Amino acid sequence: RSVTVADVKREDLVRREDVIKVYALVAILALGTVTRMTGIGFGLPNTETRPDESIAVGVAMHMAKSGLHPHSFIYPTLFPTFLLFLYGTYFVLGYVTGNFASVEEFKALYYTDPSSFYLIARLVDAVSGILTVYLVYILGKRLYGTSVGLLSALFLALCPIHVRDSHVAKMDVPMTCLTILAMIFILEIYRRGRLRDYLLSGAISGLATSTKYPAGVL
Repeated sequence: RSVTVADVKREDLVRREDVIKVYALVAILALGTVTRMTGIGFGLPNTETRPDESIAVGVAMHMAKSGLHPHSFIYPTLFPTFLLFLYGTYFVLGYVTGNFASVEEFKALYYTDPSSFYLIARLVDAVSGILTVYLVYILGKRLYGTSVGLLSALFLALCPIHVRDSHVAKMDVPMTCLTILAMIFILEIYRRGRLRDYLLSGAISGLATSTKYPAGVL
């Protein structure tokens, strides 16, 4: 069919709106990154500036010397297990680069100045928080459109409690991240009902529950 001038203008307007929305999303994610990374090292080397931080970090280090047994189930063990993997990577990199001469020296650092261990755990929360902002955008977009997705992401990027908890080594923000991801696939079950969506939503719901028990409601 013939293409009119109005059609061309309309397509050009749609493209411009799409570009603007992409820039808006990038700006929101940048804002979420700044609010979550600024002051990430607060209070260190004092490990008691935020309650419960020492639980996840302590369980992870205990698992390193107890054959992976956490000996504590106040919280589930996915988060400490992931921290244990990161701490192992931290040791290997430090050993290769000459920063750690032995496991004993690595352990001594934890007992004398655990700042780096807590900072690693806090960065996991911060990254989880930033990713959650993006996932909220995806969920809002699929439910109600791009504008709602962007507004939802903006609200979360500046949400005081979420920003605060993205600075601390706790399970709440990673659990929320996995919960939103699970909800995206649960929505796909409702919309399409594919086996893949059932499997992914179930697996991610399990991971969320393994991060903190309240996610079991999924």
